[in-house]
Parts: sequence; structure tokens; C-alpha cells
Amino acid sequence: MRPADIANQRVIEELDVATTGNAVIAIRSVERGRYVSRLHLVDIDTDALDQARPVTSGRVVDRSPRLTPDGSVVAFLRSDPDQEDAPAKLCTVRLDGRRPGRLHWLAPSGRRPVHGAISELAWSPDGTRLAFTADVDPPRFIVGRRTPVGDTKSTTPVARHIVRTDWRLDGVGHRDHWAHLFVLDVGGADGGADGG
Repeated sequence: MRPADIANQRVIEELDVATTGNAVIAIRSVERGRYVSRLHLVDIDTDALDQARPVTSGRVVDRSPRLTPDGSVVAFLRSDPDQEDAPAKLCTVRLDGRRPGRLHWLAPSGRRPVHGAISELAWSPDGTRLAFTADVDPPRFIVGRRTPVGDTKSTTPVARHIVRTDWRLDGVGHRDHWAHLFVLDVGGADGGADGG
């Protein structure tokens, strides 16, 4: 293997399996020198990997797929491969039929989010609520101007005064904020809702 071969690889990065036998997989590849990943739907009983059906598209990093218990909706995190410090967005897509439904962004409408980067997702057993952990203020290590958590125009800080070993995690980035648990009522009817 040579360094140039890395750009030609496709890797199954993450997956989640529903009790129905459907699985959603995140397939990572390299585009224009950056990692990107998109979600694909596969029936683990009958489909070969090359029959996986696209769920998401575009130049994105879609990760952490979490299926509702009945396999009808997938929640996931979406980020921009060219903006590594921007927080990921929480999204859902219905998986009824052979084609995925419309993408829903789960965020408070008309106001600044009260949280920043989301790191973990889990559905309630009935598929009507989504729990997630997300960063909250105040910042832990930032020196200089401090952008409020959830601000879409966040800037890279002048410096960080590191006093703990958990200041950065691979695949997550800088951990400038503590994480709290949030629960979002998504209703379960259409797989999307405005957060609260």
C-alpha cells in the first residue's frame, strides 16, 4: 500500500442495526484531500455491501447513525468537512420504502441553540424521543475572545490554557466545554421536529 492508495479506500466507519434487519452504515472516503462520509441503507439478511442504498448525499461528514427501534427513522450528526471547528448538526431521515425521505434538521427554531457540539445519540424505546449529549457554556480552556456555545460564527481561540488531559479527543476535536444530557421530543410520526 502506498500513501496515494488511501484516497481510493472506502471504509465502513459506523453502523446501527434495527430489529427489522435493516442497517444504516456510514461509509467514509476521501474527496479533495478531506474525509467525507455518507449514510447508506442495507438489509443485512439479503443485501451485499455493493447493494447499499444511499440515504444522504453531498460533500458532508454524516456520522453516528442511530435507528429507531422499528427501523423507520435514522438520526445522525452532520458536519462540514471543510469547517472542522463548527459543531455538528442533528438530523433525521425517514427510511420508509426504497428511497429515503426528506432530511430534517433538529434545532430550536428562531433562537440561538443552547448547546454546542453533539457527541452521543440514543432513541427512546418507543422512538418518540431522542436523547443526546452536547457541549454547554462556560468554556473551559479558551484564552481571549469567547464565542458563546452554539454560535455559528465561532472563531478559533487565540490560545488554550490546558489544565486537564481531556482537552481534545480524536474524531471529536477540542473539548472546550462540558457536556450535558438533552432529551428532544420528535413525536415519532414523521421523524422530524423542531427542537425545544
